[in-house]
Amino acid sequence: MSKYNVLWLDDQFDSPELQEIADKAYDDFSIKLEGFKSAEEGNEELEKFYRKEVYYDAILLDARFYKAKEASSGTEDLKGLSEVWSKLDQLEGKSILLPRFILSGQTDLTGSNVFKETYGEFYSKHKPEDIKKLFEDICKAADLNEETIIRTKYKDVLSTCSAAFIGVKNESAVVKILLGYEKEDFANPDYFNQIRKVMEDVFEFCKKKRVFPLSVVSMNDRSRTIYNDNTKPIHIRRSVQFVVDICQEGSHKTTIDLMVTKGDAPYLVSSTIMNLMNILIWIKTI
Repeated sequence: MSKYNVLWLDDQFDSPELQEIADKAYDDFSIKLEGFKSAEEGNEELEKFYRKEVYYDAILLDARFYKAKEASSGTEDLKGLSEVWSKLDQLEGKSILLPRFILSGQTDLTGSNVFKETYGEFYSKHKPEDIKKLFEDICKAADLNEETIIRTKYKDVLSTCSAAFIGVKNESAVVKILLGYEKEDFANPDYFNQIRKVMEDVFEFCKKKRVFPLSVVSMNDRSRTIYNDNTKPIHIRRSVQFVVDICQEGSHKTTIDLMVTKGDAPYLVSSTIMNLMNILIWIKTI
């Protein structure tokens, strides 16, 4: 299983030579290179990254590659790199940071001060020591990324954000919740709504597994059914009841939110998140 996911733009990424490099990245550094051939495709992926539909730890670019999806061989130039570089600058202006690296076999750029002033130093496809250093540097940069740290530390919890359990769509929400926990953002009641939405899909998964009868529909009734089921672990029964009681919409919600905001319940957000993590670990066993 890969630890790092890297967006890779190179018009020859699927060639045997570059696939050998990709295999080395995966086998030796747990880096999965997601290859695309054009700036157009790359910028589409960056838009998905901005919308949190996909996640990347870094971006790796060739110096010369296609600008458009339908480009033909022989049209590779620096325009593709320039377009993607501008897109990355735009994202940085929105505080969306993605470490960028260039791996190229273009020997004519080695002595180009103009290229280096614009894009910085790059790694050579022709030097094994450069390739090794590239992957080491990608790992170092990714390890400084907050989301990567969360994904590594809580990989057991995040493994439930898949089609087999509560769906990939919940991954960004759970990462955000866990980031809040790590940053001790405990005076923010917004996490309750996020947790409630995750719990909706937890209950949908439980329904598929016949944890409760199909006739049990509401979140409160589903919580109550699980709590009253003596065959379930006691800590899970209580965790489900607690999370639903705190996060469910109702007349008490305004009071709870106010208490959290004022600091009268300084550990309520953290304890709710911890209970959610217990629940997510548990659903892998049913």
